[in-house]
Amino acid sequence: MYGAELRGDVRCGDGAYFFDGKMNYIDFGSSDLFNNQFRGLTISLLFQYTDQNVEDFMTIFGKWAFDSKRDQFAIFLSVQKKLSFAIADGEDFGYGVYSNTNFEPYEWYHVIMVWNRSRKVGIFVNGKLDKMGK
Repeated sequence: MYGAELRGDVRCGDGAYFFDGKMNYIDFGSSDLFNNQFRGLTISLLFQYTDQNVEDFMTIFGKWAFDSKRDQFAIFLSVQKKLSFAIADGEDFGYGVYSNTNFEPYEWYHVIMVWNRSRKVGIFVNGKLDKMGK
């Protein structure tokens, strides 16, 4: 962890980590477990952002190395305040989808991202399918 702060006064019961993704973040490493060893991927997270002036893509979660021997995936918040779930093979940017939902600052969202090797990608927001793509 790099500057991430555990806060007990948030929605998640025992607390949640606060980080801006720039100067403070949580690094999960680059385990080989995430490299071509699975048929699909599901990422579930609760998130809230507080910066109302999104000027560039904000990384929420990701493993991106620009290395053809490693899978790449990431969840971004765009300037339009939509989530993007992107998948790549390390040589090409890859593919993905943008959410239909516009995310508002200071609101909690439960987001689930799903992907499988047949290139189906989906975003669920607060328990409902928001966007499916290929």
